[in-house]
Parts: sequence; C-alpha cells; structure tokens
Amino acid sequence: MARSGGFSSNCHKFALFWDRCQKLIWLSAKGKLTMADAQIRDFEKRVRQIDRRHNKLARGYVHLVERDGLLVPEEASFKSRGFPLRAILLALIGFVLFKAIIVSQVGLSSYASRLENLAEGGAVEQAGAWLMQIDPLTLAVAEFIAGLF
Repeated sequence: MARSGGFSSNCHKFALFWDRCQKLIWLSAKGKLTMADAQIRDFEKRVRQIDRRHNKLARGYVHLVERDGLLVPEEASFKSRGFPLRAILLALIGFVLFKAIIVSQVGLSSYASRLENLAEGGAVEQAGAWLMQIDPLTLAVAEFIAGLF
C-alpha cells in the first residue's frame, strides 16, 4: 500500500493537476470558463486541505474523545524541552560506572600504570588519560563494586 505523498502518488497528482491546468488555460483563452470549473477549483482546494491534514497526522496523532463519544484524531505535539540535561546526566553516570568497573576488575595499581602509559602518548592519548583518570566518585563506586564480587 503506497503512502500518501510517495513518489508514484505525487506523479499521479501532478499528472491530474497538469491536465486540469491545460484545460483551464484553453477554456480561459476561449472565454468559456463555466460554473463547473469554479466548482472543480473549490473541490481541488478542499482535497489539498485534506491532504495537508493527512500529512500532519501521518507524523503522529492521538485520539481525543468528544462528549458524544466520537474519536477525533489530533496532531501530536512534540515539544522541545530545551537543553537535554537528563541525557547528559545519564551519559556521565554511565561513564563513571564504566570507569569504576574497569578499576574494580583490573586493580588500582594496574589501572594507574596503564594511565601513565596512555599519558605519555600523543594528544589524543593524553586527552583519553585525562578523561579516564581516577576521581573520588569513581574510586568509591569501584570499591563498592569490588565488595560485591
């Protein structure tokens, strides 16, 4: 089933539109525009409005129940919440847990020697050594994890 707004659907709509445009151009040149042509233009305007609404609802909708029990689809609103503080905090917590697990499994002295080797490398390795350095929170979590195993 083709989605509304797909390539083949748009080609078909363009072909119908082009036929009607040519007919209107020919009729207007002859001075023969009729009431039926005005009705066709109104109908096409309503179809464009329906297509526009359908495309909005295709991005997401919710059903709202009216007082008479009728389900009415409304466009779902996705509000931007601004700065993604929760995602950044979760990433930081995950990074601290990652470092703590490594420290608890490898051992503190071995981890420190590996960090020294990493700090002697190039700029990227030095940045990695700075990020992976042992901070008090990582040390506390590593001791807790070591106590579990």
